[in-house]
Amino acid sequence: MSVMQCPTCKGTGKVASPDTLGGRICMLRDARGLTVADIERGTGLSHATLWRVIKDSVCKVETLVALADFFQVSADELLGRKGHEP
Repeated sequence: MSVMQCPTCKGTGKVASPDTLGGRICMLRDARGLTVADIERGTGLSHATLWRVIKDSVCKVETLVALADFFQVSADELLGRKGHEP
């Protein structure tokens, strides 16, 4: 994945980086043609919570699980963990 301007963050200078949780969420959203409102409705997360995750890449475990379930990916994938053995 390459670094790209996040449509949600236009004007803020933030870019969607595959190295951050927020960047991976933006990339999944864009790849699936979703809006922030779609994610909010699908996860039950508030706009403020979702924005905080995208902007700061920080969230509670419950939020991470809701996002992973919504995107049908593992929490490890959202966190950028690949090939990690416990």
